[in-house]
Amino acid sequence: MDAKSRFVALLRDVATTINRLSPEQFDQMAAGDARLAFVPPGGDVVVAGPDAGPIRAKLAATESRRAAAAYLDGLGLKRDALMSLARQLSVAVLSKDPKPMLVQKIVDATAGAREDTTAIHSPKWR
Repeated sequence: MDAKSRFVALLRDVATTINRLSPEQFDQMAAGDARLAFVPPGGDVVVAGPDAGPIRAKLAATESRRAAAAYLDGLGLKRDALMSLARQLSVAVLSKDPKPMLVQKIVDATAGAREDTTAIHSPKWR
């Protein structure tokens, strides 16, 4: 394939990618507020997530799994931001985990782990 044919194929791929954008994404691209990025095969897209420090502290202070889940839901984080948060908190997650599973894993590894430890060390168990 010559250079001209490769270039035409590349333009076709770019047009297909742009056609798949939502209207909001397209408007952001047109305004210059967003851009397309090249991700090589096998590469990961790095999504900047929220600062984990304050979230970690809040989760550590919650009284129950339910309160921790409500707090995370209240943050209004999208799936990619939850993935980033989980990684910052050293919570094992899978790339295919849906948003509710991410919330559950974060809760179980933070407030849930503390809740379990408290229950085990409680005099009620002795």
